[in-house]
Amino acid sequence: MNKHNIDEFLKELSQLSKKYDIYIGGCGCCGSPYIQDKEKYIAEFLKWNITTNNYEVEIIDNK
Repeated sequence: MNKHNIDEFLKELSQLSKKYDIYIGGCGCCGSPYIQDKEKYIAEFLKWNITTNNYEVEIIDNK
């Protein structure tokens, strides 16, 4: 993996985040990734499923 590929990935990820108002963050103590909008967590335990080749999350019920 080279720096150019990482930079391009982050550029596209930034564009997707802005388009959908969804952002990826990580827990400060364990580093576990989560998804949030600008105000609250909306999903946690973000992971790549190697069987389906897709990301998966556990949706948080914020009602």
